[in-house]
Amino acid sequence: LQTFTSGGAFVPTRRFCDYVFYVLHEQMQVPIANINTEQLFGIHDNLSDAQLGLFDYSFDDKNTEARERIKAACNAARVAAWEDGQVWSFVRDEAKPVSVAHFDRRNTIGGQAQYEHSFRLPSDYDSVSLRYVDPDKNVQKVISKRINSAGAIVDGAGSRPLEFELIGCRNLTQAMNRLNLEIRRLIYQRVQVTDTVIMDALTVGKWQRVSWSDVWDGQTFDGEILDVVGNVYSTSERFEPESGVEYWVYITDVNGNPSNTVRAYPRAD
Repeated sequence: LQTFTSGGAFVPTRRFCDYVFYVLHEQMQVPIANINTEQLFGIHDNLSDAQLGLFDYSFDDKNTEARERIKAACNAARVAAWEDGQVWSFVRDEAKPVSVAHFDRRNTIGGQAQYEHSFRLPSDYDSVSLRYVDPDKNVQKVISKRINSAGAIVDGAGSRPLEFELIGCRNLTQAMNRLNLEIRRLIYQRVQVTDTVIMDALTVGKWQRVSWSDVWDGQTFDGEILDVVGNVYSTSERFEPESGVEYWVYITDVNGNPSNTVRAYPRAD
């Protein structure tokens, strides 16, 4: 069990957020004002299952650096921690429902984009094996998932597994949650875009969701709003919709903040 300070007293806890706060505030003497506690504890409060935020671990070396302890505790919960200026910030690696920024030709530097799409090779990893500690027998246990010949995810070990240990994990729910994330990375995380943008990028943090428009993508449309009458928008660029296709838009304000996705319908003209 780890401990954290509450009203001057130490109480037992297994929550990663309590331990991270303890290390930052009690051991590293970081002022509470410099810890984004809303993010840290908000992550735990919004977990679909409290077991996903547990951290059960005793460091063998008492001299293990505080930052390494924070990294280990956060990793167990799929969380990243970093110093954003003088403030410690936190974010969980999970699906984000809303994009925080939209990048297109109006806020990017022309000709700077690099688009990379890697394809699966026979020598690539075909599975993931994860080690965690079984809470009943207190021994290391391995769970695996693989990608079959049809490209589907199934249980079992493959011939070329990506192996890793989830330190601080002592429950199957948390281990399986991480295993499902890592096996999906092998399939879906194969597209990368590098671009140069203007000041709008300063509002974007690590692991936040953004949208990006390829200037050569004929199915993506962007333009400046010239006039608004009710729900009818006039734009600087012509939009020619295809029949039977659903269209969704983001609308950014003068500060570059995007709205949520909104269903868009073509005008009569």
